[in-house]
Amino acid sequence: MLRALVTWDGDPAQLTRELLSSPPFVRSGLVVLRLQDIDAAIRRFVSGRASAEDLADWAECVHTVEDIDLDDAARDLIAQALFELSTPELFGSMEDISTSLLRRISSS
Repeated sequence: MLRALVTWDGDPAQLTRELLSSPPFVRSGLVVLRLQDIDAAIRRFVSGRASAEDLADWAECVHTVEDIDLDDAARDLIAQALFELSTPELFGSMEDISTSLLRRISSS
């Protein structure tokens, strides 16, 4: 379930509810969120396969689940991306946030 949430394979809110209500031994263990997962989620929005609200919800769900770790190689950028994507009201339109993050991801 953790990998499904990280790769956005299903409804993030439903996956999060299932994860948070499941006993720890049912969880599949620590999963690492990588920069390519962030990139794929943003591209889902940019391509029109997800709404701005969907992307914000996904980022918030991923940020909420304790068993998801951030890849050490890009920890700061991943953490900042999750923060910006989950709180677009602080950073501007999701389009602007996405463009900026894709630029930062490609140059990292």
